[in-house]
Amino acid sequence: MKAPAARWSGGVIALHWLSAAGLALVFALGLAATAAGGDAARKFDLYQTHKALGWLTLVLLAARLVARAARAAPPPAPSWSKATRWGSGFVHAALYALLAAVPLIGWLRVSSAIVPIPVSLFGVATIPNIAPIDAVFSEDMAFAHKLAGWALATLVALHAAAALKHQFGDRDAILSRMWPGAGGRTP
Repeated sequence: MKAPAARWSGGVIALHWLSAAGLALVFALGLAATAAGGDAARKFDLYQTHKALGWLTLVLLAARLVARAARAAPPPAPSWSKATRWGSGFVHAALYALLAAVPLIGWLRVSSAIVPIPVSLFGVATIPNIAPIDAVFSEDMAFAHKLAGWALATLVALHAAAALKHQFGDRDAILSRMWPGAGGRTP
């Protein structure tokens, strides 16, 4: 592992923002699919796109973990207390855990459904089902997927709010470490 730099590498920054955009889109598609009402064709298309993008967020997470393991994190701001460092570490670990858990739970949910429609990655590849058909288990996974999805959305909002608070309230330039093209500048 290389020594820590003052900011993340361009690759890590790109993966972070691609993941953020993908996650926002997956969340919006999930909400739209659940609100689609009686329009079965629209609902089906929304869910299929939600599932495919959910899988791609899992692939992005794997790439992020590999990139993260290859390079030490930039050091925390000197002004950070032990509690702030602990909180940051906890939230990041929880984000990574939920970024993995949400799509995996969703995969279990669709795999075990009464009509287990495999995930199609935009017609390029098909992700096989991983669980036997079980209506009760599928409904349990639907509930767990929704709960974990909202927990993830809450943590993402907390993460973004903390980054903004540190950047503009504390003026410790923490956001510039992950902002594309910011170098050492404040965005």
